[in-house]
Amino acid sequence: MSAGRSCPLSYRYGPAVFRQPASIETDVLYVVGVVHGDAESLAGWGFAVETLAGATGQQQARQWFDDAGVVVEAMPISYDIEQAHGSFLRQWPPGSAAYDACWQRFLQGPLFHVDQASRA
Repeated sequence: MSAGRSCPLSYRYGPAVFRQPASIETDVLYVVGVVHGDAESLAGWGFAVETLAGATGQQQARQWFDDAGVVVEAMPISYDIEQAHGSFLRQWPPGSAAYDACWQRFLQGPLFHVDQASRA
């Protein structure tokens, strides 16, 4: 594994695997993902807070998700915060770019409020 990865590269699936018929059956499947970029660019400005604050940006994001068949739901995820802090610091120690950019947000959460969440 290279620095910053928490899963071996062998765990990755290429796009072709998602075109195959389902190989298991289950009543519930939870997939947790993080989006970097948007449907048009890795820069991801279509998902920027400023873009999503407007009706046009929200409509575009909904269209991207609808086109991809993505259903978005929010649910709490329980985790060991001390273990998460330790893992973060082992991967991105003080002085690293990721630490400088993310540590305070990791500790305090993003500066968003529940009223900014999309209800659609």
